[in-house]
Amino acid sequence: MIRRFCLIIIMILTVITSLTSCSVLLNRAYSSYTGTYELLFEDLRLTYAYQDQLPTNYASLEQVKQAFASEVHDNMNDCDLANVLSRVENAINDPHFSLSFPPDIPFECVEPRTSYSSSFSGLTFLLNPAFPDEIFRSGIIDINDHLSSMPTSPIDRSAVIGYIRIDDLSLSFAGSGRLAGSRNWFAGINSIIEKLNAAQIQGLIIDVRTGAGGSQDNARFIASHFIQNARPYLIEKELIGRNRYRTNVLHVAPEGTHSYREGRILMLTDDRTCSGGEMYVLAMRIRTNLIQAGMPTAGCAGGIIGRDLANGWTYNVTSSQTSYYEFADGSGSEVSYLRTGIPPDETITPSEDPVTVFESPFILRALELITDTNQFNQIASRITRHNHP
Repeated sequence: MIRRFCLIIIMILTVITSLTSCSVLLNRAYSSYTGTYELLFEDLRLTYAYQDQLPTNYASLEQVKQAFASEVHDNMNDCDLANVLSRVENAINDPHFSLSFPPDIPFECVEPRTSYSSSFSGLTFLLNPAFPDEIFRSGIIDINDHLSSMPTSPIDRSAVIGYIRIDDLSLSFAGSGRLAGSRNWFAGINSIIEKLNAAQIQGLIIDVRTGAGGSQDNARFIASHFIQNARPYLIEKELIGRNRYRTNVLHVAPEGTHSYREGRILMLTDDRTCSGGEMYVLAMRIRTNLIQAGMPTAGCAGGIIGRDLANGWTYNVTSSQTSYYEFADGSGSEVSYLRTGIPPDETITPSEDPVTVFESPFILRALELITDTNQFNQIASRITRHNHP
């Protein structure tokens, strides 16, 4: 009996040892360069929501994988792998799909991103006395400060124009922790709108040119203080399996006692307006008496999740598809903004050579549009999304 018991114990220990050895071998294989590359694409097949909408030169993720597979081998180094993965990133060409490389990877190892701009060169803002202790840079624009060297400018210097600049829509931006962040958003927006209304502003500029990332709940919450009617503004298709999606239609409705619903709004966007910033733009575009001006947004369509590579590196992947309706009342075709971005109603081309630090042509055109009621109304009347079929 004792001998049989000892044999059973020996067999169990042998199995455990074998499993442990297999686990070690698997980990070594997965953390190798070829293993890391293979497992990246296995994970993308399960998690990447836009694998049916790859750029036209790739019919599938498998084609993307095969395009670079011959360069991946276990005699390469980290720099080589970073170079291959950065080219995979550009091949997929989704602004949300992004790899994070360790700080010890030299910059020259990585191929530059081609999907959207992350540079702030030539970006000028409306500098103005800010309201203190607010979550956004906001206040009343001193137009004379922007026209100090242009005494004959046609822009109305006497106009009282408000300004809100939104850089971030994450809870952590408004406060540490979800509850604190939500409270700060609520108090901050109410305070800003109250002060703008007290100043009897004649127009409002909302600057979303650096609006990247954040919660769609925050985007919807802010927009709810500016829109006039409840509308569907976003269609989200969540990937729940291989080629299986669950569709949700998101609505935004007027909320809050502090609001700015009827006055004209000029909303500034460019190719840095990404992700949560774009969801905010879509929620605002259902509003009448609003012009989106500037450049198309970045095209960061969908929600994202963070993932780990087998070698310990990390990346973000788009886990859902998002689009919007052709018309503001929720009718018409579904329009995808992946890669192409959300087009402006009025194009303003930024200049790398501003008149002065404070007087770029971009800013001067924005001031002209928001202060000239006739010109604003003419452009607003041409916006087709409010022409319900």
